[in-house]
Amino acid sequence: MFEKQYKERKYIIGPPLSFANGVSLHLLGMISNGAFDHITKLKVIIGHLGEHIKFDFWRINHWFEDIEKPNGIVAKKTLTEYFNESI
Repeated sequence: MFEKQYKERKYIIGPPLSFANGVSLHLLGMISNGAFDHITKLKVIIGHLGEHIKFDFWRINHWFEDIEKPNGIVAKKTLTEYFNESI
């Protein structure tokens, strides 16, 4: 996907863009799929001060908690609770 979208700016593909997006995608997937509810002692340490999650946190939390909980989310707690307890 990135190869086509950033064809003229290949220098963005890889660590500048892909790593931060991948970390966010996988971590939010773990939260929304209930991994931290199933494995209650699970702790995740995110390097580089959490990539860009901290900057997107308000928007993500606002969508997940304030607007509506999207279909398919099985998480039992709020995003804030998971970050405070497990990340």
